[in-house]
Amino acid sequence: MLDLTNLESGYGETQVLHGLSLAARPGRVLAILGRNGAGKSTTLKTVMGLLPARAGQILFDGAALNGKRPFDIAKSGIAYVPETRDIFPSLTVRENLELAATRFGGGDWTMDRVIELFPRLGERLENGGTQLSGGEQQMLAIARALLMNPRLLILDEPTEGLAPIIVKLIHDKLQDLRRKGLSMVLVEQNFGFATSLADDVVVISKGQVVWTGTPDEIRADTNAQHRWLGV
Repeated sequence: MLDLTNLESGYGETQVLHGLSLAARPGRVLAILGRNGAGKSTTLKTVMGLLPARAGQILFDGAALNGKRPFDIAKSGIAYVPETRDIFPSLTVRENLELAATRFGGGDWTMDRVIELFPRLGERLENGGTQLSGGEQQMLAIARALLMNPRLLILDEPTEGLAPIIVKLIHDKLQDLRRKGLSMVLVEQNFGFATSLADDVVVISKGQVVWTGTPDEIRADTNAQHRWLGV
């Protein structure tokens, strides 16, 4: 579904990705693991057109994404939940959701369905973005992405800064989406969280893929955990 081949990207004069190649398959969850600064978020930003690819190829369902603008990439069927969540703080929960629903409506995901998935949002519809807890903001960011009715959901550090009880809630909701067959790419520092959701795992170090396998294999490979993840 998503194929990255010899991808190079970075910020200004600093190159972060050095010939990175990986693939995410339809109906599966790909977890991208690595230490801080390994290039995980840079990979996602490059896929979404927020950073230009300096070399290499990005294919989504066989179509090239290189050079496309972020909103065109979103319209192609990829929804992105950034690490910073990026909800609109001056808008209410309802307005944040309606922005996505009115532009990407017509699919299975509706306002009613995302509120059923995250009942807490239903209780907070008239609250502004600045009035939400970190966990509520994350729920809103995921719900807004689902209203785009994506074929691929990309999440960057969805548990960052959240209390354990909220981490479990987010885990359970993503597990529900996984069971429904939604394709996902997940960047996550929480090793247990990521490997319990993933079907496939890649590990990145210094902008390159250094390990690939299954969750069971990375859990059993303590040398790889220590060397590449510091677990």
